[in-house]
Amino acid sequence: MKNNWVKACITMTVRSLILGIWIYSAMVFASKGSGQSIHKVYISVDLKEVTVAASLTEIEHKTDFTFFYGQELVNEIRQKVTVNADNQSVADILEQITKATGLTFRQINGTIAVKKEDPPAAKGPPGKEASGEEQQREVNGTITDANGNPVAGVNIIIKGTNRGTISDPDGSYTIMVTDTDVLTFSFIGYKTVEKTVDGQASIDITLQEDITALKEVEVNAGYYKVKERNRTGSISRITSEDIQDIPFTNPLEALVGRVPGVTVSASGTPGTFLKVRVRGENSLRSIDGESVPGAPIGFAADGGIPLYVIDGVPMNSTFINSQVYSGGLDPLANLNPENIASIEVLKDADATSIYGSRGANGVILITTKRGPEQKATDFQFSLYKGIGKTTTHVDLLNTGEYLQMRHEALENDGIDLEAQHPFIKAIVYPDLTFWDQERYKDWQKELLNGTSEITDLQANFSGGSGNTTYRFGGSFHREDLANQGDSYFARGEGHFAISHRSTDNRFSTGMTVNYGFNKQDLQGGGLTNTLWLPPNAPPLYDENGQLNWAVHPETGQATWNNPLAALTAIKTSDNRNLVANANLGYRLLSQLEFKLNLGYTENKGKENSQSPMTALPPDQRYNPETGQGTRPSSRFGYTRRQGINIEPQVEYQVKTGQHRFDVLIGGAYQENENETLFIQGSEYTTDTFLGSLQAAGLVTTQVDNRGEYHYIAAFGRLGYRFKERYILNLTGRRDGSSRFGPGKRFGNFGAIGGAWIFSDEPGLRQKFPALSFGKLRGSYGTTGNDNIGDYLFFDLYGLFNRNYENNMSLTPRQLFNPDLNWEKTRKLEAALELGFFDNRIMLETSWYRNRSSNQLIFRPLPFTSGFSGVVDNFSDAEVQNSGWEFMVRGEPVRRPDFGWSVSFNLSVNRNKLVAFPGIEDSPYAKIYQVGAPLSILRLYTSLGVDPETGVHQLQDIDENGIINDEDKQFSNALQPDFMGGLSQRLRYKGLELDMLFQYSRQTGRYFPPNMPGLRSNQPKIVLKRWQQPGDITDIQRYSAQALTGSYVQVQQSNADIEDQSFIRLRTLGLSYRFPQPLIKRIGVKQLRLFVRGQNLLLFSKARVPDPETGYGTPPLRMFTTGLELTL
Repeated sequence: MKNNWVKACITMTVRSLILGIWIYSAMVFASKGSGQSIHKVYISVDLKEVTVAASLTEIEHKTDFTFFYGQELVNEIRQKVTVNADNQSVADILEQITKATGLTFRQINGTIAVKKEDPPAAKGPPGKEASGEEQQREVNGTITDANGNPVAGVNIIIKGTNRGTISDPDGSYTIMVTDTDVLTFSFIGYKTVEKTVDGQASIDITLQEDITALKEVEVNAGYYKVKERNRTGSISRITSEDIQDIPFTNPLEALVGRVPGVTVSASGTPGTFLKVRVRGENSLRSIDGESVPGAPIGFAADGGIPLYVIDGVPMNSTFINSQVYSGGLDPLANLNPENIASIEVLKDADATSIYGSRGANGVILITTKRGPEQKATDFQFSLYKGIGKTTTHVDLLNTGEYLQMRHEALENDGIDLEAQHPFIKAIVYPDLTFWDQERYKDWQKELLNGTSEITDLQANFSGGSGNTTYRFGGSFHREDLANQGDSYFARGEGHFAISHRSTDNRFSTGMTVNYGFNKQDLQGGGLTNTLWLPPNAPPLYDENGQLNWAVHPETGQATWNNPLAALTAIKTSDNRNLVANANLGYRLLSQLEFKLNLGYTENKGKENSQSPMTALPPDQRYNPETGQGTRPSSRFGYTRRQGINIEPQVEYQVKTGQHRFDVLIGGAYQENENETLFIQGSEYTTDTFLGSLQAAGLVTTQVDNRGEYHYIAAFGRLGYRFKERYILNLTGRRDGSSRFGPGKRFGNFGAIGGAWIFSDEPGLRQKFPALSFGKLRGSYGTTGNDNIGDYLFFDLYGLFNRNYENNMSLTPRQLFNPDLNWEKTRKLEAALELGFFDNRIMLETSWYRNRSSNQLIFRPLPFTSGFSGVVDNFSDAEVQNSGWEFMVRGEPVRRPDFGWSVSFNLSVNRNKLVAFPGIEDSPYAKIYQVGAPLSILRLYTSLGVDPETGVHQLQDIDENGIINDEDKQFSNALQPDFMGGLSQRLRYKGLELDMLFQYSRQTGRYFPPNMPGLRSNQPKIVLKRWQQPGDITDIQRYSAQALTGSYVQVQQSNADIEDQSFIRLRTLGLSYRFPQPLIKRIGVKQLRLFVRGQNLLLFSKARVPDPETGYGTPPLRMFTTGLELTL
């Protein structure tokens, strides 16, 4: 009772604080508070005989202001200044500099522009008098970003002079020019634009984000932000520009082909859990298609999944149990990709160790969009519609070829069809004796050629007033599944973000709320349910328009399972998700700030999976008169997840001379609750009431699980920079997890990272003028993993499913293990970053090696113990991932009206089990091999098809004359040799073309599930089968029965492995942004039209429909078109 009371108090406190911050923020927003002013920010400085640049840098360090000026402006002033101020306003300090230098300062929000008074208009640029032919006149215009938002503080300079101005808060500007002048527009984080006046009275500019602006671009490192230039860790980043307009249902799909070292499993069903890996598999619990004998429920939790953090709130990254979604529901299924500002992937120890026990598999940070500063309210609206179609089809046998296969299989097996009993003919061979022998139906075209209609709608309000910004809106996305029936996936979402900073720059607060729901109505099966139907199978409907079961007149039994019957087996899912974050900050001193981050997450889901009688052949349905047959049934599922997160932090920054220190100290408390309830309703009397549990004749609880997870941590970071080119980063964390035994719950994790910006060394750039940036960085540290499920160290009891004297009985299910503790991963990395030609070409090369030890495994016990085993650490078992990552990006062409940017990445990862002493005496001996990748397969060795018998031969390893499991050997690891992507973006004025190619060199399995010769269609490749003695082929003879066991073994041999390398045109988009002068006339700030194709081309020699999904549901080829406007 005490624990429940404490838990309730904590939950209520977090909810109350978040609500309070929301109310406060709303009040601030309503009051439209004034902006931070240089007249109201007070600091102390004591500078003697320093340059102007040094004095401005000192003010930047002690405030949140940023000074903007051309470097040539400050270099022009050789004199030094002396500034003394004791708790004076920034305005007074700048006045001292003005008197000494003649420079003037103009504040625009958080930016202070530095300029000199323009010379008299009649004189023109220095060194050139204005003639009668070159009289000066006024030119004006508006400057916006790629999204149509006004950009304030842009520096507009007449090229070759020091004359210029800056843009106002609404993006407008005015400047005196001559017709031959060239205007240069520049701003931090954007590409510089040049425009010739050439008689124009108005010049509007759209600034594009500069991906190569290393000094200014900030990267989210989780608990802190760091400029790209000063980054010591391995962090990859994509922005909203990489996500917009693409019909993703999961934002992590945007990482494919763009972020090196990251793999995301493909799925043709929206909402399905995506398997994400950052630099390979680290855990022995990441098993695909294999299971450890005797392992308890919960142990199979995915040990390789990265940590997801949304707006600073850690999420439960594991899949949500589901009866509707095969593989589970993804926890990010309700997150709107169009509302995401950026996604950062943290990989190495320097970047991930501050997350301690949860960073072993990488960290994925998702930041949602915020409102812009100092801007009137905008309304943004976007809409796109499109269609999706199945990308590929399998070339299958036609009716003649199929029937020939069937008859040949019977002949090969010595089966005389005419001699069979009529009942056998009707039930086993209806395709040869009862169905139409001339009928041909392409079932892929009939059942899997449906169109998926896609609709996406977004609406948002955003703006800022002084120190307050806000953004709120919602979205709706729906897409039909490319299947028969009314199957669909729909997602609705609402979001709200507000932030405020007090006028004295001391107090700050903010809040983000993302609420989403998704619904899925699934009818019918997927590709594997219909692909192998015989081409002469009966029509779907009879002459009365009813489902045709092709009932045999002599047996009264259906001769096939009508695939449309599955459409009546409805599966519905309704999931709702809330992610809320609130933060408070107070700057006690200019260098010291206290912060508090609060997070709350909640996910609720309910499902219903129905098995009606109409899905069964008539002869199998329940008959109330005889009491025989199968009654309808229905399963109901209820899931709930709730989490709270509390993180107090203290930040301290200090600079002395050329030394700068950044200190972060914080703590974290997290609590998660999980509930899963699956109930089976059976013995219904009719299909009508399958949606009601009350109508069931028998109710059975199948799963009833509840779990709690508690986590506490203390962490710290020390960042050090010397001369802005020697950088050191130290992080440490001590974690405590409720998933481990008493005395083993706490673990220590830490890392050291360093960087040397060698391009800033004196004289280096003079020797290598093409080199504009060069950095060496490296890191080493440890992270942990506690993703094993809850309560696995306890001795647990379960309710026995049989009654004892009319009472339920308890039975032991798990042994107590007080020594259960952390997995640990040691990470080592070295990297080189180079920039050439003013960073127009950037190269980054990284080498890494991660070693995970103290593996959490299921250790088998003797049967005499009464238990199959116990969850335990195996300190000597070690998994290694090592490899290289390469990234090249650049702008071959950068002109005002035309631009071309390109990005290429390549990843090479090598995974292996380094050590596992005693593996030969464990159940893992048939799953893993020391020295081989975790994806290694244990297969038979194929010797090919015997030319004399036509039967596939396998190597008898132990030479005992029997082919059995002991003849399998480890071979053919299914991990890519390398993978990556190539993206390009071409721009001409308002027209823009972008594309992304994804590639992978890999192997995979390709044998169809059923043996050639059975009542199942086959790919046409089987036509190359063995037919007579002397034939040389790799496909064994047809068989209807005799070679079934042999075929199963061949499926488990290396003969089933083929090259499934591929290149895919993943996305191709074309858009047009209308000129500002044109759309201003109709009151529109921005208007953009776009068309996009997804999964348009696939180049592969694979014999399966898709090399990423095999014979499963492939990705859809999608075409969408839409518009985006801002009012």
